[in-house]
Amino acid sequence: MTDPFNSDTDGDGLNDDWEILGVPWINNSGIGQRYALPYNSAQPWKGARRKTVYVEADFMSQHFTYGSIATAQVQSMFASAPVVNPDGSTGIDLVAIVDDSTPSIAFSFDPPNGVNWPPEYAGFKQSWFGTATERANSNWYAAGGTSGPMQLAKLKAFRYAVFGDRLGSTTISGIAELRGNDMIVTLGAWWWGIPPLSAAQIQWRQQVYAGIFMHELGHNLGLLHGGSGSNVNFKPNYHSVMNYSWSVPRYVGFSLVPTPRQLQYGSSWTLDFSSVNAAPLDENVLSEVNTSLCGGCGAAHAGHAVPIGPVAPWGWGWLESETAPGIDFNRDGFIGGGLVSADLNYVTASYCSAPQCDQPPPFTCPFLDWCPHTGADDWSNLSYPLSGSPNYLSGAHGTVLPPGEELNFETVQMLSYAGSCQHEESFEAYEDLAELDERGGWRGWDDNPMAVGMVRSEVVRSGERALEISLGADQVHEYCSTDASLWSLSMWQFVPENFTNNGAGPFAGSYIVVLNRYEPGIHAESDWSVQIQVDGTANLLKVFHGQGIDTVQVPLIRDRWVKIKSLIDLDEDWTRVYYDDALIAEYPWTGGVLGGGEGAAGVAAVDLFANGSSSIFYDDLIFAVVEPEPPCMPADLDCDGFVNGSDLGALLGDWGSNDSPADLDGNGIVDGGDLGVLLGEWS
Repeated sequence: MTDPFNSDTDGDGLNDDWEILGVPWINNSGIGQRYALPYNSAQPWKGARRKTVYVEADFMSQHFTYGSIATAQVQSMFASAPVVNPDGSTGIDLVAIVDDSTPSIAFSFDPPNGVNWPPEYAGFKQSWFGTATERANSNWYAAGGTSGPMQLAKLKAFRYAVFGDRLGSTTISGIAELRGNDMIVTLGAWWWGIPPLSAAQIQWRQQVYAGIFMHELGHNLGLLHGGSGSNVNFKPNYHSVMNYSWSVPRYVGFSLVPTPRQLQYGSSWTLDFSSVNAAPLDENVLSEVNTSLCGGCGAAHAGHAVPIGPVAPWGWGWLESETAPGIDFNRDGFIGGGLVSADLNYVTASYCSAPQCDQPPPFTCPFLDWCPHTGADDWSNLSYPLSGSPNYLSGAHGTVLPPGEELNFETVQMLSYAGSCQHEESFEAYEDLAELDERGGWRGWDDNPMAVGMVRSEVVRSGERALEISLGADQVHEYCSTDASLWSLSMWQFVPENFTNNGAGPFAGSYIVVLNRYEPGIHAESDWSVQIQVDGTANLLKVFHGQGIDTVQVPLIRDRWVKIKSLIDLDEDWTRVYYDDALIAEYPWTGGVLGGGEGAAGVAAVDLFANGSSSIFYDDLIFAVVEPEPPCMPADLDCDGFVNGSDLGALLGDWGSNDSPADLDGNGIVDGGDLGVLLGEWS
C-alpha cells in the first residue's frame, strides 16, 4: 500500500495519485482529464511503490537502430540497479517510449560565442514530443502552436531524449540539462570504421550509444562528472559512465595490437553508475607502495585498469590497476617508499590544455588545482523530481560543463592510447577545417599555435578526413619508445599534381622529419634521424642521412596515395626508409641528419614541415611496435620457414668449409654430420 503521510511513496518525483490515476489536466471544454502513465495498466498502483523514470526518445532516422537498442540496454541496467523500493523490490523501472524516427536536423553549436544549447532544439521538441496520436489531439497544442493542456500534463512526468546527428561541426557526444528534462545524444560525427564493420566494431558502437544515453540521462537525474556533488572529471576512484574515463569502452577501431593492460581497460567497462563510495585519493599525499586507486571497490573491480595522469608530452596518460597498490605515481622510473604527488585526473591533453581546468568553478575545490578526489555512490544519490528545478522549464537549459569541455571522439581516442607509446592517427576524430593545435597530441613546432596543419575532407585515403600541410605548417607529434626496441612509423602521403616548392634553392620543398630528441624551444637539443624532402621543382623525393652528406634521390610520385615508412631498430641502431614499399635508404639511426651530433636511441617525434610549399596531404599515420621475426631453425639456412632442397643445396655448396652457417653440429667443418642434422629437420 502507499504511504498515507507521503504523497510520493517511492520518492521518484511522481505523486502517488499520478502514478495510479494519471496526471490531471483540463481539456479545452473545461472537463477534467487524466494523462495515464504507461506503467502497468492492469495494476497501476504498483507504480506508486516502485521508482519509475519516464523518457520519450525520438531518433533521427540514421540513429534509430542503435539508439533504440541502447534504450533497451539502459532499461535493463536500471531494472537491476541496487536501489530498494517500498514494495521490497530492487531496481528502477525506466519506461522508455521509443517513438518517432524523424528527418535529420542540423543542431547548431557555437561554444566560443556563448551558445551551448542548440537554438533549434525548442522548435524540434515542440514538433516531435508526444506520439503521433497525441500530437493529433486538439488539446495537445494551444494557440500559436504552444503547449496545450494535454502536453503540459505529459511534461510533468516525461523527460525527452533526441538521438540527433551532431552538434555543429563537432564530435561532441551529447549534452543534457542538470536535473532537467531534456537531453541530446549526437554520435553522427564519430568514426565507427570502414564498412562493413566487424563484429567488434558493431558491438563497440552499440555500447557507445548505450553509454552516452545513460550518461546524459544521469545528468537529468542530478549526476555530475564526479558524482552527485562533484564535477571533477577522470577521477580514477569513480567507476561510472558519468566519468569520461568510463563513459564508453576503449576504442576498438585501431589496427594496433592492444597491450595486455589496454585489453584490461577495455574489458573493465560496464554500463553502470557507481554503487561504491570509494576511498578518497589526495593527489598531494600518495604512497606508491600502499595506495590503491579504487580502495573499497571490492572483488568486482579486481583486474580492472584505469587511465591516470599526469599526461605525458605525447598527449595521453598511463594505465594502472584499479585495486592493486604499487604504482609509480610520479613517473620517476621506480616505486619508492615515500609520499609523492601526482595530478591523477589530468589524463589527456585533448580535454584540457593545462591542469588547472581539473576543477572548473563553481564546483568542488574551485581555487585549488590539486585536491582530494572523492568516490561517489551514484545510485543512492539520484535526483528524480522534475518539478523544482529551473532546468525543467521550457526553454531553460543548464548544461554541465563550460563550453568546449564535453566528451568527444577525440578524447575517447586519447584515452584509448593510454598505457602505450603506440599511436594511430586517421584524423577522423577532428571536425573538418580543424587546426591541430593541442589536439590529439599534435601541436606546432616549438609549441607555436600558428605552425599547424588543417584537417580537410577534399583529399582522403580512407574515411572522411586527412591532414593538409602547407605554407607555414610545421606540425609535430611527440612519441615515446620505451615499449620495445623495434618500431615502424608509417604514413600515407598525397602530393598533388600541381605541388610547388614556393621557394628556391636545394633545400626548398616540403619535409617529413623523424627525431630521436625533441626539445621545444631548444633547437640545439633536438636531433634528426630521418629527413625526407619532397622537391617539387626537381620532381624528386630525397632522403638525407650522414649529416646530409649522403642523399638518396628517387622520382617523386604525384597524384596518388603513397606509403612512406621508417623501420627503426633502436638496439641495433639502424633505420630503413621505404617509399611506395621499396627500400630506398638504410643507415644508423643515431647518426643524425643535420642535427649536430650523435643522436639518442629513442623515437621522440615526427614533424610534418611545409617549409612554405603548397599543399601535401597525409592520412593513416601509424607508430607501432614491430614484433621481431622468430629465429630460424638452424637447418633452415635460407630462413624461408622450411628445411628443404634449397637448404640442402646451400649445405653442399659449402661442403668442407670451416667457416659456414652450414656447420650445424659445430665441429668446425661442413661434413656428413651436418648433412644428418639437416635431413633430421627436413620439412
